[in-house]
Amino acid sequence: MASAPVSFSELKAGRNSPSIVARLLRFWEAPSINVSRLNTFKHLLNNGAIYALSGFDVTRSNSHFKLCDSPVCIRFTDNTSFEEAPETNFSIPTEMFRFRNHDQLLALANTNSELPDIISEVTSIKTVLNEATNIPDRVMAHIRLAR
Repeated sequence: MASAPVSFSELKAGRNSPSIVARLLRFWEAPSINVSRLNTFKHLLNNGAIYALSGFDVTRSNSHFKLCDSPVCIRFTDNTSFEEAPETNFSIPTEMFRFRNHDQLLALANTNSELPDIISEVTSIKTVLNEATNIPDRVMAHIRLAR
């Protein structure tokens, strides 16, 4: 890779050919993906793996099919290259949670704008403070998956 990797939050729309390191949390086949790109990259992608990517385009997120809160998304091109990076070199969480209240979920129903994995209810949240520093040490969330 030619340049030092940047984070997703630093990406700007345009053909600036950045390099990033990212974890693939989930792999979904979407009808909007070009079939030739899917066949080129699908066999190289593994859920949970960390990849070093370069040579992609950065575009504004499609508001009609938005999978995340980011204002931009990446698109693979003929120049896109990526390789699986060793887990030990990077600290990228394996999960990310997006919390929505009931009214927000109702507004999203049947819009095909988000693909939630699990719908559940957060019943309580507890913060455990470090006794010496009085700084939060842990956060525990109780989540009800079914009624």
